[in-house]
Amino acid sequence: MKKSLFLSYVYASLAMLMWGYSFIWIKQTFDYLNPVGIIFIRLVISSCLLLSYVFIFKKVEKIEKKDYKWFLLLAFLEPFVYFLCESNGVKLLPSTIAAIIISTIPIFTPIAGLFLFKEKITLLNYLGIVLSFVGITLMVVDDNFNLKAPIVGLILMFMAVIAGILYTIVTKKIANKYSPIFITTMQNFIGTIYFIPVFFIFDFQHTINATYSFDLILNITYLSVFGSTLAFLFYTISIRDLGISKSALLTNLIPVFTAITAYFVLKEKFTCQKITGMIIVLFGIMIAEAKIIKSIRQ
Repeated sequence: MKKSLFLSYVYASLAMLMWGYSFIWIKQTFDYLNPVGIIFIRLVISSCLLLSYVFIFKKVEKIEKKDYKWFLLLAFLEPFVYFLCESNGVKLLPSTIAAIIISTIPIFTPIAGLFLFKEKITLLNYLGIVLSFVGITLMVVDDNFNLKAPIVGLILMFMAVIAGILYTIVTKKIANKYSPIFITTMQNFIGTIYFIPVFFIFDFQHTINATYSFDLILNITYLSVFGSTLAFLFYTISIRDLGISKSALLTNLIPVFTAITAYFVLKEKFTCQKITGMIIVLFGIMIAEAKIIKSIRQ
């Protein structure tokens, strides 16, 4: 495997780790702030960091007029719709279940990639997706295979999944024309603009009256730097280098990272069934990427 391709997998995995942990950070901020306030603050911080970087290091790029619509749509899907649905869904659901639902993105994304970009889906890809789905199912149901979760929370998370799928597809359209850092900067900046009216109408008063403890500031900083900046930057790189299907498949790692951190940080229940599900998810990823794993060994 080429070194650059290997690094792309590393970047993708790091993005999944950051997004996996972001469910924990979000949960911890709900003791002080509402979802809209959390999103707006993290986007403002992220946008300031990214804009400072692109201007200081002269990374600003000229956007072609025909691509305006793609940048506007990209920011509407993520961070606007995705974050809005995800944060409110996480507030209603356990962190691990929320992460598991998000990880269903690769079940549908490769099919979209096949029809829109003619990306090939091998038998091993299909097998990996099926195994991942089985593992995810084991992690989300109880011992009697019943799913007990608020329906509103589930709907919100699946709306986030749809936004994530469309976001991945739109990113593919511009990933080879603009640098990952510029794309990430623009989507966060435009997304912040989208959130301004929502924030001032629904959550301004609560946010300014909140108590900003050290833990809250720390979690918001983590969400801004890692969840809203570096994770999107790394994932954009992986979409550009690996394609939609392979990048999306790696999102199955999110619930694994979330479950582990939720156990240690939030003290969520860690059953044998959940452990089995995580193992199956990882095995599914290994099956789907069998050729890549073989090339690494060589």
